[in-house]
Amino acid sequence: MKRLFLYTLLFVFSFPLLSVSVEARVSKKNSKNDFLGNGVFIWNELCFDDNNTKPYVEKAKAKGIKFVVVKASDGCEWGVKNSRGRFQTQLNESVIRAFHKAGIKCYGYGTAWLKPQSDVRKASTHAINVLHKTSADGFVFDDVFAYGSDARQTERLFSVVRKHINACAICRKKTLAFSTFPSVWRTDLSWSIPLRYCDYYLPQIYWADMRVSPAQAVNRFQQGWTGYRKNHKSIRCRIVPVASTIGRGNVTPTQIREFILACKKLGYSNLVFFRWNGTSAGEWAVIKKGGRR
Repeated sequence: MKRLFLYTLLFVFSFPLLSVSVEARVSKKNSKNDFLGNGVFIWNELCFDDNNTKPYVEKAKAKGIKFVVVKASDGCEWGVKNSRGRFQTQLNESVIRAFHKAGIKCYGYGTAWLKPQSDVRKASTHAINVLHKTSADGFVFDDVFAYGSDARQTERLFSVVRKHINACAICRKKTLAFSTFPSVWRTDLSWSIPLRYCDYYLPQIYWADMRVSPAQAVNRFQQGWTGYRKNHKSIRCRIVPVASTIGRGNVTPTQIREFILACKKLGYSNLVFFRWNGTSAGEWAVIKKGGRR
């Protein structure tokens, strides 16, 4: 998500398609109890505040935020770059517990590097560490297909983590999700892999990058998703739309309201916003009110 310009490139250009077989499947539980209500991504903000969660927890409660998605890793690198350009651990047990104590769910997320030369082993290990060694509610692989679209790497990344979740008593109740641009109609990408392994798909419906209105962007995604589901009826992955509070031009509270109402019209009541910093006071107010004036 940190490089929004890639979105437009991915929206237009294609990658070679490779066929793969999916071995591990989503647990039959497929919990409905995750990503409920409004949520927000925390990219690197905690790094600059020395992991002082108090103001974040207080603001989240005040704005009606029910869950946060905190960046834990960047591909094969553990942590997030701080002001000194060094990788720093942002998601830890104290951060997670602080949100949990306030009744706010906390998920970790990390960038999915899928180029042939990427160290997928490290990336999958980071995700498993979040799931197994912390009380985080789940893990989200972010920007899938944005940094490589190699199908074999995609298979390796998602299969290893899903198999661990299914086999581990500690992780079994936790959720696995992925987030990326909403072009499910693109046949040159291996959509079936993350959609079969994950419990949730968080489509990045960034209307500024798509150069359309928020409602048009939501409807365009829905048309593509409906078409995809017709040919893939076994897919059980749930949808939680993502809006960007930053991006090309100025994202306004009016646009955020339009996005929320367009999603609700299609039955999407659980939403997530990218990202904490960059969200204006007016946007926070609209999010809290759920699009109501």
